[in-house]
Amino acid sequence: MFYWHIFEILTSMILYAFSNNPFYVSGFILITTIIKNIYHYVIYKQISPIDICISFAVIITSSVTLFSHDLFFVQWKGMTITLAIGLFLLLSKFFLEKPAMHYFLRTFVKDLSDEEADVINFQVALLFLVFTAVSLYIWFFRSEEEWFFFKTFLVPILSGLYAFCQLYVLIERLQLQRKIF
Repeated sequence: MFYWHIFEILTSMILYAFSNNPFYVSGFILITTIIKNIYHYVIYKQISPIDICISFAVIITSSVTLFSHDLFFVQWKGMTITLAIGLFLLLSKFFLEKPAMHYFLRTFVKDLSDEEADVINFQVALLFLVFTAVSLYIWFFRSEEEWFFFKTFLVPILSGLYAFCQLYVLIERLQLQRKIF
């Protein structure tokens, strides 16, 4: 499923670069999300709970974007989702037994400690909250084109770099554990 997420992000970036139309991108993401889940279910006979939640949110928000056909809504939606994710992650350790990132990362790292998950959870929450603040600044004080460039190109690239750095740290930790034991 990870490769599908990368495919969606890269193709939506390319589509937006050529079309300069967020509604085409929303339609494309809606279609690829549906195809991705059908493909994954046919091949593996299951879809992970996190992918079901993400897909549900993508399908709802993309559908509303296409039906509203309003640029203000597109901007508001992006910032609201980013803020909601940041706040959810930040507050998740108070509402769940463990930080939300622990549930997400346990699929990839079986022996992730609560402390490590808590640190990663806080960092990702902070990343989303910073994205929201920068997005608001660009929305109020810069042009619409700059806002779409930030949300379409910079946010996925910066998120990917952060995820890559975290992955590197986790891999290093796992290799160190294997050497010790």
